[in-house]
Amino acid sequence: MEPNGVAETLRQIRDGRDFSPPKAILRISAERAVLRGPAWPYSIADNVAHTVYWQDLWLARLRGSKINAVMGEDWPTVMPEGWSETRERFLRGLDEAIAIAEAGGEVHTLARIAHHNAYHVGQWALLKRLSRDYSPNSR
Repeated sequence: MEPNGVAETLRQIRDGRDFSPPKAILRISAERAVLRGPAWPYSIADNVAHTVYWQDLWLARLRGSKINAVMGEDWPTVMPEGWSETRERFLRGLDEAIAIAEAGGEVHTLARIAHHNAYHVGQWALLKRLSRDYSPNSR
């Protein structure tokens, strides 16, 4: 994939060209973001935090850091008071990835960011839809 192709893919994810943009999907209350239904493996907030973990790690590598992943730390639990910062970190990181791609950055790592983000954005949309009809008081 050419650098401009990766930049375009990342823009499509951010802007929601083929699906709802992450900014719209993540426009939810902290209480709803941390909600975890009985059959859900994680909350939207935890899933976003997982995505942020990997996006931040890959961006750090693109900046020259030799940082390594620590398995088990890539699924942090997000409390309601941490939701806003988690959401904003994801959006800032995606914008940074686009800027790096537009500048001709390393394609392989940028493609990993694009694929991983697209995978999880779809999960967020599904969890958001499920959360509309779920009330923790209805258990």
